[in-house]
Amino acid sequence: MFDENNVNVGKLPFGEVYQLAMNLEKDIVLRNEKVSPPVVKVMNYKLELMKRVFKKIGTEMTDID
Repeated sequence: MFDENNVNVGKLPFGEVYQLAMNLEKDIVLRNEKVSPPVVKVMNYKLELMKRVFKKIGTEMTDID
């Protein structure tokens, strides 16, 4: 499991990852399903998508959380 800063937290059971994500009000994103166990990332997925869209259109995002 990785956190939203791409820091490897280590191997955790899915139940713990789920509880962590719910407590932080974040999403669980699958990064690599082809390894065992699958690699996931806990992050704000909607915010990441918005950043990518703004980057694509060449606009800087400010004060969006």
